Amino acid sequence: MFSPQNDADKFISRKAYEICYALFRIASSVKKQSFADRLEGQALALLEATITGDHAKAVLASATLEYLMHIGSDLNVVHPSNAQIVGNEIRNFNSAIFDFGNAAKPAIDLNGVFSALPVLARDNQVYADSDSGNGQSKNGNDSSDNGANGNNGNSGAKAAIRQSLILGRIRQNGNCRLKEIQETLPEVSERTIRYDIQRLLEQGAVERIGNGGPATYYKAAA
Repeated sequence: MFSPQNDADKFISRKAYEICYALFRIASSVKKQSFADRLEGQALALLEATITGDHAKAVLASATLEYLMHIGSDLNVVHPSNAQIVGNEIRNFNSAIFDFGNAAKPAIDLNGVFSALPVLARDNQVYADSDSGNGQSKNGNDSSDNGANGNNGNSGAKAAIRQSLILGRIRQNGNCRLKEIQETLPEVSERTIRYDIQRLLEQGAVERIGNGGPATYYKAAA
């Protein structure tokens, strides 16, 4: 049986249980059986993914559930207030998972692991063998954020979580601009967010409206 190891684990597991319980109560009042079955199935998928530690799968299940709540509300199958409450709790759940995945890890003592950089004398000035303090590599490219090429250590699971959160925000807003997406992930660089959006475009999950300027916005694919 899965045993949470810290407060973040406990909160995420408890939140998944609460969402699952609420969805089963909603499903019991839904007259359309096929919709109720789908709701219960996704609720169980969310709970199972959470307690097994598959956070990427849990976020994908929660995104599906949020979408089902929107559909149920629009079709008067689910009461709008219930859909709104569950939607808010799902977003809290996703935020907790994202924060948990990006929590600071304890520092490891690496003193003495690396050798010192060679020093080169040039025109009576001393230079380290690599640029320092300016946030740039020797070719002048920004080296502070390698999120777009996967070199920043982010796993595929973290990328899936970010992209699911982005897709959820786009679906929630209908038409969503880059600035609004950045508000969902304030700790993530614009470069990484643009990479995630590009992945969603390639997957056909979202569509881009505009030519890339400030007026450009994104919407969920039909």
